[in-house]
Amino acid sequence: MTLTISAHIKVAVLRDIYGLSNEGLQVGVYAYGADSMSKPFVLTADVIDEFEDVTKLIAFPNCTSSTGLKITVENGADEVAEVEIEFTAMIDDYRKCYYDAFIDELTPATADEYVELWHTNFTSAMTRADFVFPS
Repeated sequence: MTLTISAHIKVAVLRDIYGLSNEGLQVGVYAYGADSMSKPFVLTADVIDEFEDVTKLIAFPNCTSSTGLKITVENGADEVAEVEIEFTAMIDDYRKCYYDAFIDELTPATADEYVELWHTNFTSAMTRADFVFPS
């Protein structure tokens, strides 16, 4: 799957996605070039239907940037710029590249814990029927 997302993303995360490095450079200086390699990443998000008060969790467990670094400079902007990233969602160990779950369909006893884990430490294994929450 090839996807595009527009979002406000932390600088450190963007540096990892695009492979910017400060190896051999002054402290605080980062560079992008021919040897820059995108790091694989997991993307999770909430899709919210505000009319029905329903939230769907989505996850792409094995992603990589499919384009190079793209910079847009806006003169006079008064907030952190929204960036657009094109990425490729590749298959995982279970031959899947996308997962979703409606929060209200989760087991009520574990829903809050599951949502937290989904957004902080998602793995494809946690989608399996035999998954056991870490103690």
